[in-house]
Formats: sequence, structure tokens, C-alpha cells
Amino acid sequence: MRAQTRQILENMKIILEEAEASFDQIVKATVYVTDLKYFKEIHEVRAQYFKGDFPASTLVQVSRLVNEDCMIEIDAVAVLG
Repeated sequence: MRAQTRQILENMKIILEEAEASFDQIVKATVYVTDLKYFKEIHEVRAQYFKGDFPASTLVQVSRLVNEDCMIEIDAVAVLG
């Protein structure tokens, strides 16, 4: 779970940087996981990327994701400008 969470956030970092933005500009995140028991691990990795307060967020457990190898998916909304 840590590796998948880190990879997602690294991908988000690339996208944000291309828009000349940062994690500070994310105002809402939705996290979908296949098992809530990984909450602590997810939170620890997120803390490495979000400085200060986390954005508003929702954590949802789902029965599965489209790719069966994935345990987590995150979508986020950033305010630019």
C-alpha cells in the first residue's frame, strides 16, 4: 500500500509541477481503497507530500478497483491561479 500510495502521489506531483502548482493548492482529495486497514500507511505517506494542513478529503472502501493489482486510487481537485 505504501508503494502504491507513493507512486500515485509522485504522479500527482508531476502533473502539479507541469501546471506550475503544488500540493498546497489541492483543496479536495478522494481516496478509494480496497481495505481500510491500510489507513495508517496511507496517512504516513500522504504526510510526506502535504505540508501543513491536509486538504478536505474522503476515504472510501470499495470492493475492487478496475485494475485488480491496484489497492488504492486517489483523485484530487487543485485550485490554480
